[in-house]
Parts: sequence; structure tokens; C-alpha cells
Amino acid sequence: MRAGHTQKTAADVLLISESLMGAVERAERIPSRDLLMDAERLFGADGALEACCELVDEEKYPPKFLDWARLERLARVISAYETMLIPGLLQTEAYAYALYRSRVPAYSEEEIVRHVEARLERQAVLTRKSPPRIGYVIEESVLDRTLGGPEVLKEQLLHVLD
Repeated sequence: MRAGHTQKTAADVLLISESLMGAVERAERIPSRDLLMDAERLFGADGALEACCELVDEEKYPPKFLDWARLERLARVISAYETMLIPGLLQTEAYAYALYRSRVPAYSEEEIVRHVEARLERQAVLTRKSPPRIGYVIEESVLDRTLGGPEVLKEQLLHVLD
């Protein structure tokens, strides 16, 4: 118990499940940056949890992608030409799961969950106070690729249109 909170009361205040709270405490799940910052305020951790944000990035992203993920959070404009996949910032959860499940060599289910969570967390840049302007050119063949099946593709295409 820290700052007068049990696992359950802390989870309730942080708007997460008690099982997720326990998994984070046992180092079985990597917390999001937002969760770390909310916990920092809740527990009055004097900067200790805030300092972990860099470590979270290092754990979630491959070393060659770390600088990209950091720069993406600061960007005013993001644009790209995509020839193979829907861009990560535009992917739905189902599409991202289908993408990581199709990888060869295969990821473990735990690795898949970790990668999808990291991908979805990156999308927070689109809802920040001053979001970047985004522009993507996506080849038509990407829109025909039924990664995850027809329903996943339909949901993904509707999401891109939004």
C-alpha cells in the first residue's frame, strides 16, 4: 500500500483493471507513458515514475526505432508513402494484431500483445493538444490486402476514412 491506496483503489483511480495493476506491479506488463504519469501524480512519486518513461520506450520499441518514436511525439507534420501496409498511426487494433500474428518468424502471444499496445500507444500523438498534420499516400494494393480477413479489412478501411 502506497499513499494510502490498495491495489484495487489505485486501479480504480487510474481507470485500469485490478488485474492490469497487478501485472504492472509484477513487471508482467509494460505500462503506458500515460499510466506512469497518472501513477506519478497519484502516488506522489517525486519524479521516480516519470523517469521511467524513457525506459518504457526502450523496452517497447526496437533500438533502431527509438529515435523515430521520440521524434514522432514532437512532430508537427507527419507524412509518408506506404507501399505494403496501412501506416502504424492509422492501424486499428484488429489490423495490428493480424499484422503481428502473420510475422515470420512468429512472435509469442506476449510479444504480439506488447507490440500492438506500443503501436496503439503511439497513436496518442494524433489526439494530443496540438496534433500533427498527417498526410499519407497509400498504394491501392495495400487497400486490397485482406490482412486478418474481410471484417478486419473493412473496419480498417472505415477507420482510415474517418
